[in-house]
Amino acid sequence: MQNSQLPPSETRYDDLIGVVSVNLPEGENLNVLAARMAIYDPTRFEAVALRVFIQHLPVVTLYAIDKQMQQQTDDKGKLLVHKFKMEMSFEELFSKFKNLNFTLVTGEYAIENMEVINL
Repeated sequence: MQNSQLPPSETRYDDLIGVVSVNLPEGENLNVLAARMAIYDPTRFEAVALRVFIQHLPVVTLYAIDKQMQQQTDDKGKLLVHKFKMEMSFEELFSKFKNLNFTLVTGEYAIENMEVINL
C-alpha cells in the first residue's frame, strides 16, 4: 500500500485494542472481494473500507464510493460512500481471506518496544 492512510482506532473496548492485517487471494483486491460479497457492479462502485463486527456471528460492512456520482465529497470534504451490510458465518468470512493476522494489546505497553526472549 503506497501512501496509505491508517484510520484512527475508532472502536476501543475496555480490555484490548489492536491492529489487523489481511492478505487476499492472488488476483483479488478489496473491490473484487466486495463486489462478490455485496453483489454490486465493480465498474460502478469502488470499495474503500471493510469493517467486521463480531458478537455472535460476523457482521461485515463494506463502504464503497459510487464512481457514477459527479461529486465524491460533500461540502465539508467528507467522502461520500454507500454502505453494504451483511451477516455471515465464520466459515464464510474466513474463506474470503488468504490469511488474517491480528495482535491485541492492553495498551499499557508499546508493542513495538517488545523483544521476545527464550526461557
